[in-house]
Amino acid sequence: EAQLDAGNLAEAVKEVETLKGTPRDAFTDWLDAAHARLEVDATLQKLQSILLVSLGGSASGASEKTKEQD
Repeated sequence: EAQLDAGNLAEAVKEVETLKGTPRDAFTDWLDAAHARLEVDATLQKLQSILLVSLGGSASGASEKTKEQD
C-alpha cells in the first residue's frame, strides 16, 4: 500500500508477487490488472520516445534546409 501511495506500481507488484498461497491468490485479479497497466505505461513511454525523436528529426531537417537556402 505504501508503494502505491508513493505512485510506484512496479514496486507494489514486486512486493505482492512475493506472497504465497491464499494471500497471493487474493491478489490474482489485481496482479493481472497491474501487469497490464505496467505494459501500457511501457508502450506509451516507447511511443513518446519515438515521437520525440521523429519531431527532433523533422526540426533539425528543417533547420538544415534553411541554412542551405541562405
